[in-house]
Amino acid sequence: MATLNLDLKVIHTPGKAGQPPTSVPRQDITVTLAAEAASAFVQTIGLTSEAIDIPADITTPSYVFIKNLDTTNFITVGTDTAKPVKLKAGEISLFRLNPGTTFHAQADTAAVDVYVSVWSD
Repeated sequence: MATLNLDLKVIHTPGKAGQPPTSVPRQDITVTLAAEAASAFVQTIGLTSEAIDIPADITTPSYVFIKNLDTTNFITVGTDTAKPVKLKAGEISLFRLNPGTTFHAQADTAAVDVYVSVWSD
């Protein structure tokens, strides 16, 4: 069995005087994964919806980390027909993929490279 250690800290500093800062208390969790397989790769995402190429040895994807490597353009992420997640240039997302879901992304203005890490459950 493998483990995945996730450590998240979010601090919001408002730019407007009088606005209180908002933060999420530090979250530190360890997830036990039944499989050892993991993969990291860069994929170019075009202007039409396309599946993220998760390698065949990742038979049951669990956690997925994605980073938009572009310096200008954004992408949307989700399924082939619905992409509720938007990643602006340089932004990241970490989530657990629902089993059986094909993970898609689509660039908005020009093709974008994304860095993807995925772990098998």
